[in-house]
Amino acid sequence: MTRGSEFFYYDNGVPKNRLGLDDAEALSLIERDLTFTRMLEIRNGTAPDTTRSGRFDLDHLRAIHQHTFQDIYEWAGTTRNQPMQIEGQQVRAAPLIHKDDGLTPVPFVPSNQVDRSLKATFLQLQQQDHLQGLSRSEFADRAARTFSEINNAHPFMEGNGRTQREFMLQLAEQAGHPLNFDVVSAERMSIVSLEARMGDLSGMGRLFQEISDSQRVAALDKAQGFLDQEQVNWQEMYIATATPGREYGGQVALSSPEVVVMRSDGDVIVAQTRDVDSEGRPPSGTVHFTATEYGPPAQDAEGQGRTRQIDLDL
Repeated sequence: MTRGSEFFYYDNGVPKNRLGLDDAEALSLIERDLTFTRMLEIRNGTAPDTTRSGRFDLDHLRAIHQHTFQDIYEWAGTTRNQPMQIEGQQVRAAPLIHKDDGLTPVPFVPSNQVDRSLKATFLQLQQQDHLQGLSRSEFADRAARTFSEINNAHPFMEGNGRTQREFMLQLAEQAGHPLNFDVVSAERMSIVSLEARMGDLSGMGRLFQEISDSQRVAALDKAQGFLDQEQVNWQEMYIATATPGREYGGQVALSSPEVVVMRSDGDVIVAQTRDVDSEGRPPSGTVHFTATEYGPPAQDAEGQGRTRQIDLDL
């Protein structure tokens, strides 16, 4: 007998797990530590070879999930398309699911089509030589589409984000265009993922253009470090670097010789200080500028010269 998806959860909605924890916060804390260790094993080469096979197919994706979450879930590595084993019972995922993040509830690929959808994505990836031999910008555009398609398939009941990020990190490494997801806020990822499910890939494309550019990653990292010092939770913000060639206007919140943090059209924008002020003075108040291409930043030892302009309740 195969159980319905309600058997997947404890009565309070926490997914059933090997640890027997029905407290969401406790499970999250322990899961974070256990999965961190397993992901280190993948990256240092002590995990099974299947987790770094370089095949970039469904088996590769499933191997990453299985190794990462094996200590938490009996069904680790099993997609929504297949029955899961939980407490000795076969369990089927619900036909349709969506992310409960307070945004518009757009469903993911139906459960019975997950494997078919992923195989089509990975076949196209293979036909594109796994995105090798491309310029960084071309790679970023195609990687954004691949990531969006995997995310839209939402292969696993839990643990999709960490699994697909590791998959994409390996793909990018092999293609010669390293990615850095550490500077992507949770709010931004939620919004661009939803937009992609609704057919708009522009936000995801912009994100991949940034996280594949080491200089824009450095600008975001610097700005987020400043926000951490001010005890501002940037994970809850849509925070992005200014796009070269685009005009911006807004109120400066923080500035340093390297970067300016400002609110513009509802987003938190990180700009190069040299774009905002060309006379050597710390930018302040309302500013207007056109963003230029990113280059090596000015030196700013341990935040020296950083100025706070306004209340950072951004």
